[in-house]
Amino acid sequence: MPLWLRQEVPRLPRSRARGLSPVTETLLSIEGLARSFGGREVIKGVSFQIQKGQCAGLLGPNGAGKTTIFRMLAGALAPTRGTIRIAGHDLREEASKARRALGYMPETGAVYGEMTTLEYLRFRAELSGRCPGSRGRDAAARRAAELTHVADVLSSPLGVLSKGYLQRVMLAAAIVGDPPVLLLDEPTAGLDPNQVLEVRALVAELAQTRTIIISTHVLSEVEAVCSHALILSEGKLIASGTISELVRSSASSRVKILYLGAPPESLIGWLRENGRFVSDEPSDEGRALVFSESDEVRRQEVLRRLLAQGAEVIELSPVRAPLEAVFAQLTQASAEGDKP
Repeated sequence: MPLWLRQEVPRLPRSRARGLSPVTETLLSIEGLARSFGGREVIKGVSFQIQKGQCAGLLGPNGAGKTTIFRMLAGALAPTRGTIRIAGHDLREEASKARRALGYMPETGAVYGEMTTLEYLRFRAELSGRCPGSRGRDAAARRAAELTHVADVLSSPLGVLSKGYLQRVMLAAAIVGDPPVLLLDEPTAGLDPNQVLEVRALVAELAQTRTIIISTHVLSEVEAVCSHALILSEGKLIASGTISELVRSSASSRVKILYLGAPPESLIGWLRENGRFVSDEPSDEGRALVFSESDEVRRQEVLRRLLAQGAEVIELSPVRAPLEAVFAQLTQASAEGDKP
């Protein structure tokens, strides 16, 4: 079974997330998901699967449909059509079983400031349906607090906690009772840089044994935490796969040549005249000349000129585009293609 099933978009090469065994378990499956408001379809036949042990980032411009999809996954909004399966349970046909397998951290949740952290986690344990009995709820609350490093504030009222602590408590509430699937909506929103790093580390730790999907505007967060990405544009899934697959699939015209020798001034001048020059700087291996050229024949001409100026070439390789560039390229191309 492929790691990702998609409709409407070309398949990317198959690959496995690091550390996964050849036999994987699908814990979140979306097929033909659609939603209309007032006769206008805003989610248009989205399909994907996420396996156990994978962490996927849900990305898209404002208005792409991320929030609507998250609300449907959480069971707060019914799809117009399509199927959602959580840990093998159809969210429409087996709602209670599907919801018990899901932990949800909304971007802005209700906070009862007078409740202590422990009281709140016990309350969320009861709501989850995963923790029978008062002892079971207490044990689940304390375990979630330990996993998210908030055990030291169990007796503190939520109203006095810092933003960083409160985010970790919300994450603890999502994992209480150990659900196999987690939905995290903007988990680092409003945090300072140190708090962001703490929450990212927690998510990475949790992702080792769970399926996690994160909705975020911060692309660097997806690169730092996620193994996979889902990119939405105007209600459609336009790309999905591992981060490395998406980066490789987005062709970059930039090329880097590592070489030994003095800077090739005449070649640099020629590249500047043709609008191809990017940089020429010292590197650990010598110097690195970066230029922009998609045509292979002209790339070889640059290489020939560099050799003619006495340089010793070590390596020629394409420059890896950052996820931000891939995201911009894919969403802009999708928007252009949808214009009448």
